[in-house]
Amino acid sequence: MTKFELPKSVDLCISPRRGLKARHYIPKGTLVLTDKAIATTTQNCSNCFQTGLLKCSRCITKYCSVECQRLDWKIHKLICSHKEIQPEIEMLIKVQHWYHEHGDDDNQKSILCTLESNLSKFNQTDLDYLELQLKRFGKWNNESLQLLCTFQCNNFTIYDHELFEYGQGTFPLASLINHSCEPNVVALFKNDSLFLKSLVDIQEGDELFISYVDCILPITDRIQSLSKYQFVCDCQKCLNEQQITNYSEPLDNLQIFIQEMIDSSNPVPPKIVIEFIETLMSDYQDTSKTNLHESVRKSSFYRFSYSKDFPVVTKLFYDFMDLQKWNKASILSRFICAVYQYHYPQNHPMIGLQLYITAKCLWNAYEQNLSKLYIKYARQSLTITHGDLFPQFMEEVTVLENLIMNHC
Repeated sequence: MTKFELPKSVDLCISPRRGLKARHYIPKGTLVLTDKAIATTTQNCSNCFQTGLLKCSRCITKYCSVECQRLDWKIHKLICSHKEIQPEIEMLIKVQHWYHEHGDDDNQKSILCTLESNLSKFNQTDLDYLELQLKRFGKWNNESLQLLCTFQCNNFTIYDHELFEYGQGTFPLASLINHSCEPNVVALFKNDSLFLKSLVDIQEGDELFISYVDCILPITDRIQSLSKYQFVCDCQKCLNEQQITNYSEPLDNLQIFIQEMIDSSNPVPPKIVIEFIETLMSDYQDTSKTNLHESVRKSSFYRFSYSKDFPVVTKLFYDFMDLQKWNKASILSRFICAVYQYHYPQNHPMIGLQLYITAKCLWNAYEQNLSKLYIKYARQSLTITHGDLFPQFMEEVTVLENLIMNHC
């Protein structure tokens, strides 16, 4: 096996599968490791990842300034002649360039050589497509095909601090971390750097898990999304949800609730909705998913949290936000928070960000006491994930927190 170095916080585990485990106790909110991408693709500025308004005159690559375009030319010239290059081929060209630029003693290169491609598990249709793309750009050989398969099984989607996607990246070290739909660490990104933060206290010897897919997706969708990685997840969340796959069907009560929210000028959510919210949010830090009130567990709104219709509510929420209908937006946002609290692991950034947005909505809806509660929860959660990584964003949280606290 190729030898490579690991950060002091983690060890390599071999059984039952290769991954990373904690070398010592890791408190929640700890920066476990960092990794720098050896190659990226992005729809933003190709050099600094900020919003890019300028386009290369020869291709579709974007830049935020002429200076960024000049700085990126050494890499960009490798792909500039291809006007409609596929992201996976762009990544391949960049990785191969990086590979030949670094010596055999490079640690990232040593890790990259050990990553699984699962080439033998790909179906022939997918392999034919990859072969077609490689031949189109004159890159067809077994090494290139193996790398493309490795990318599909190991690359990361890159998100900004609000979890909006802006690219893809090859991160060899972080690729050693296995998947669970109940992760204990989360990957956050700044430009082309990855920061792995612990969501909960991790004991010595515990394996580290990230989620390769959105944890809130119904199990059928998660299985489909994970198929590109060539494995089937057997985490406890998946095993539990296999018993309630019928909950993914549309629900009549949900349709009625949504319609009432749209039609009513002063919506009052049904009692069961309030009970669902208050049960899950009554003690944000200590809520036990296994001890939900039985009435909530049996309710259609609990079932709805597994439903494919959930995006309907999130879209409706953002529509109300845009229209500045704060009462309706705040009710839906509280409901979304409760659903997130149930499905995402404790302290996941999706929870913290939604708590923050909910506090804004409640403040604008003149619900001062509730806004005080939600900004408190938001601060607790975001400090764990965002605290030392995104100081400018945390300053925005502080401004809202001071505004709410000083007027309650």
